[in-house]
Amino acid sequence: MKKIFLLFLPALIIIGCAEWKPVSEIIDWPETLPNFEVIFLLPKEGKTTEFTEKIKLHDSKFHNKIGETKTSLRYISAGMKA
Repeated sequence: MKKIFLLFLPALIIIGCAEWKPVSEIIDWPETLPNFEVIFLLPKEGKTTEFTEKIKLHDSKFHNKIGETKTSLRYISAGMKA
C-alpha cells in the first residue's frame, strides 16, 4: 500500500499543477509609479527626542511642501530593525 501511494503521489501532484494558470498574464500598471527611498537611522542613546526634532526641522525646511517630495518618520517597534 505504501509503495502504491509513493508511486501515485508524484503523478497526482503533476496532474494537479498542470492545469494551473495565472488569472491574467497582463499587469495593469499605472501611468506613473511612486518612487520610494527607505533609510534606517539609529539615534544615539538618550538623543531620540532631539533627533526627532532635528528631522522635523529639516523636513519643514526642505520637504513636505505642496506638490513636492513627501517625507515621513516612523519608529520600528518590532522585527529585525527594531
